[in-house]
Amino acid sequence: MEQLETYLGLADCHGLSSFIPDPVVGKHSFTDILIFGEDDADKNKKEKNDMVNGMYMSAYHNAQRRTVVYQAKVTHEVANEIKELLEDGQNLEALIVLKNRNNEIGILQGLPNAKKFWDQIPNPDLDPFH
Repeated sequence: MEQLETYLGLADCHGLSSFIPDPVVGKHSFTDILIFGEDDADKNKKEKNDMVNGMYMSAYHNAQRRTVVYQAKVTHEVANEIKELLEDGQNLEALIVLKNRNNEIGILQGLPNAKKFWDQIPNPDLDPFH
């Protein structure tokens, strides 16, 4: 069985905005990531907590674009395909690949309508400023 890689990032009606390797691979999901305190000794957990909190704030303030925070497990091949699409500015196509070829995906549920937004994107017509 091929080794899976874990990524997290932001996606919205225009496609995939970020695709970042998980700094705490295989150890934590969104369900427990936001419980770490300032005294947490594990630097990687704190880094992930800070990263997810930043993404949460970005998604919250860009709700009009149906922004969500995701965590996905994909094969190395799929990860490379997504990275290439993002490098070529094909954000919409990158999100389609992520949604269709992930092995596991989680959406941060602390945001209003996160699951509904995930089901609606990508769709640039949903951006009221587009």
